Amino acid sequence: TQMMAASFKQRRDAIYQLLHELPGVSVPKPEGAFYALCDITGTGMTDIEFANRALQEAQVQLIPGSLMQGGEGFVRISYATSMENIEEGVRRLSEWLNNL
Repeated sequence: TQMMAASFKQRRDAIYQLLHELPGVSVPKPEGAFYALCDITGTGMTDIEFANRALQEAQVQLIPGSLMQGGEGFVRISYATSMENIEEGVRRLSEWLNNL
């Protein structure tokens, strides 16, 4: 419905802005679905290493891009959750990355 679409657009725009501030991460604006695709090559980690360490060290679950053909160097993060969860997840990623 229209209200749901507006809510997801708001979350998409918010996660896009927040992820852009992470060191070593670049994010094209998500166009569909409920995922942002992040290029993490600037961190010097592989997507598998980044996703594993994000889970262990920041308690944020991401999907390594290399699980999909041509996705090496990217991670997917879902924004099909509350604004509070989005903000908290990106805050944890930021804290983790800024302390490496």
